[in-house]
Amino acid sequence: MSQSTELRLQAAISICTKVIESIGGDEWQDLVLDLIKINELLTCKQFENAIEIIRGLPRGALSGVYNKDTDWMDTLTEDDLSENLHMDACYVLALEALHDLRVHLLYGAERKIVDISDNAILQKKSELELNAKTAF
Repeated sequence: MSQSTELRLQAAISICTKVIESIGGDEWQDLVLDLIKINELLTCKQFENAIEIIRGLPRGALSGVYNKDTDWMDTLTEDDLSENLHMDACYVLALEALHDLRVHLLYGAERKIVDISDNAILQKKSELELNAKTAF
């Protein structure tokens, strides 16, 4: 396995683990199970099976913070909103890392490896927060 593939693989596994740790609530139980399964398959180098699950993942942010019908948002505390944005930032980066890995494995594409550092998560969280504020 090339070093590029290994780096993409480790990035995808690591950020999926962060998503699993940040997701709260039963409504995302199926997603958590999918991410755990993806991590297991990637760890065992069963890429084709992992790619099939990746293709079925929900796209975009999870929390609903960005939906126009958000009367429930009035009941969110600042901490709740921050937790939702953190979960969304991790998930969006996970989607990017998984897509990058999938494209690399299928087509050999060599693009910049997705940054999954804590700073990248904070930056993505800020972007999502700004998008949420401008959506209303």
